[in-house]
Amino acid sequence: MESTAMQSPTSPLNFASRPAKWVVRAGLLLGLVTVWNCGGGGGSTPAPNDPIAGLSNVRVEPVLIATNKPIDPSQIFVGDEVRFRLVGRNAANETVYVNVNGFTSTPSASGSVATDGSFTPVAASSPFSVQVSVGSSSFATSAQVKATDVILTGRLRTQLGFPAARVTLQCLNSSGAVVASANASSDGSIRMTTPASATRINVAFTTADPGATIYARQFFYNAFDYSTLISGCTGPLGPLTSGSPYALLTDVVVYQLAGGTPPPPPNGCG
Repeated sequence: MESTAMQSPTSPLNFASRPAKWVVRAGLLLGLVTVWNCGGGGGSTPAPNDPIAGLSNVRVEPVLIATNKPIDPSQIFVGDEVRFRLVGRNAANETVYVNVNGFTSTPSASGSVATDGSFTPVAASSPFSVQVSVGSSSFATSAQVKATDVILTGRLRTQLGFPAARVTLQCLNSSGAVVASANASSDGSIRMTTPASATRINVAFTTADPGATIYARQFFYNAFDYSTLISGCTGPLGPLTSGSPYALLTDVVVYQLAGGTPPPPPNGCG
């Protein structure tokens, strides 16, 4: 449950309370297409022989098979069972998931990705590439299997309640150095490993979907607003303990510029 601060008039809406609608469509040649609708009408159906027709911002993303939760490809852990798939946006700005065949991967210490995208890592690895071609289009991502220290979980969303896909959460130590980072998945969730030396969080927008320019350089966390333009204006963490999980106390909320309320003056920088 979110804190009282998250329900104040100046705080963003609770994403969990927003209606979510799932639509499953059969892609005749290449697999299954799933559409996640952020409240609103259904989008156009891709052509049967091209499940990515009409989609933009298409990329490769892994999902945990046991929970069907997407994760950052750089945050695969030893023992995970994942499946890589494609994710994109349709004309209605809905998130569309497409299972396809034909995946390949570069050699790594963690093993190989099967053609259907399934992958069970056997060891931690350096970064490796996972790629797939659909028609004349090719897509690839850099993936990595990591040994875990503190598994940090949470969610990044906009003040309108929508997932802040690929906005980056950074963990910083007491000196302000970034010691771990991960991108929010297509549903806004974060699952990452960080050393227990992390004491604060920050966000970055370079890789944000559909683009960094749609966000103000500010975020809200646990009753306070922080500006990424002010040195040292970061949110507190912890304490963290090696080997123990840590859940963020509230959602991390970023401010979408178009169609949303502007951010208030940052009040967490003192």
